Amino acid sequence: MKKIVALLAVLVAVLFLLFKVGVDSVIQTIPNDSMVVFVKTGCSHCHQAMAFVDETVRRDYPSLKIEVLNIDKEENREKLLAVIHRNRISPRKAGTPLILIDGHVLIGWDERREHELTTLIRAFLSKRS
Repeated sequence: MKKIVALLAVLVAVLFLLFKVGVDSVIQTIPNDSMVVFVKTGCSHCHQAMAFVDETVRRDYPSLKIEVLNIDKEENREKLLAVIHRNRISPRKAGTPLILIDGHVLIGWDERREHELTTLIRAFLSKRS
């Protein structure tokens, strides 16, 4: 019985390390010099967030690189899961839209998010200049 428990412990440790290495390699594919917006087709909050990004952010901050990743694509879903894991976000609180900028994560969308996002963008761009 002790051998089985020890073997299971080793197996769990190996799986954890493999998962962590996988998460780290996926995270490295996400650009850190831009704002990344994870969206899903049919998501009304994603539509609202993208309207703000397209109508306001792109106009007011033309130097900001913006990458939109639709999680309907498997590779983008993996990136979203890696961000969720890396930032220790509860799966119950995770969702779209999810905006990643300068290590900060915004989940969901409403009027308050417009101000939060604008503040993060200004701080991010001021660091770069």
